[in-house]
Amino acid sequence: MSEGTVLLMLTFPWPWPCRARTKLVDREGVAIFAEPGGSLTVRIGSGGQVVEFQSCRLVFDAPTSTNVGVSWKLPGSVHMIVGQTIVLSADHAELVPAEARIASRVPNDARDFSDENATALARRCETLARYEADKKAKKGRRQASVKEIFDALATARQQIVELVEFVGEGRLHHLDGLLRVLRLTIADRTARPLSLLQHCAAITKSPLPVFAPPISANKLPLLMPGVQTLPFPISSVATDLLRNEVDLDVWLESRAAQLEGRVLSQSELLNNIASSVAAHFDTQVREEADMLRTWRSEIAGVDSDFLAHYVLAISSAVRDISEPIPARRPA
Repeated sequence: MSEGTVLLMLTFPWPWPCRARTKLVDREGVAIFAEPGGSLTVRIGSGGQVVEFQSCRLVFDAPTSTNVGVSWKLPGSVHMIVGQTIVLSADHAELVPAEARIASRVPNDARDFSDENATALARRCETLARYEADKKAKKGRRQASVKEIFDALATARQQIVELVEFVGEGRLHHLDGLLRVLRLTIADRTARPLSLLQHCAAITKSPLPVFAPPISANKLPLLMPGVQTLPFPISSVATDLLRNEVDLDVWLESRAAQLEGRVLSQSELLNNIASSVAAHFDTQVREEADMLRTWRSEIAGVDSDFLAHYVLAISSAVRDISEPIPARRPA
């Protein structure tokens, strides 16, 4: 690509600097490497040629997670920002320090989501109440019992537990199965009245707290040529990068990724990817699945694509927050 922009969050390898060149992210045509000397290298392929640009030396005092942005317009314009510091500028070298000390941070890091979380819980309960008031079994069907609903959640959770372990070990042929059960559990658009976890949480009036980076429901696209923003997932516990406690449904409706001028929520992204790579074999591959599968990283010790990182992190959080729900089933 002769022109483009990439915006993402990165957890840098620790200890720093790396002992050997380490691939942080890699997509056909664009890659970012950590060098043993403490700098970053951006490699860009365009028109049959490959060019590399090196940042200044980065210094981290502790394990660090922060935002990274790269924009380029070849042949000579490449810029990189890490945190709030310009660490590479091919056409304005005077803006780049000799050494950049980077703190672990995320812009606009934390805010109180108490109102949004309470609204999400109330909305689940209201959706279930409306369904219970009007429900009618279709011809040839019967209504599942509460026990059957909770048993289904317990089964789905056990599948997630085992598949997370397999995918985390690098057995990536289990990824489609994990994605399939993940969508069934939290983001099934065909489920009535709610997806499985949200259904059980509504019956027990349980919150579904997860921890996320700064999130927004804003769907206005960033007006940058060739822009791609990669989604950052969630955790069941607060981390340096994931500090905002939000309800799972609030996170699902938040902004996930942008491909050119198209902005997707986490729920839309998860459903679109699952329908493209996990529900059936689709000869017309969605752009979002292509994007996540073409970006790669080896930070965690397993050379895998961003789709694996994304699904694995979400599934791990769902595994944890769903654990206490079956025991709360009403008698």
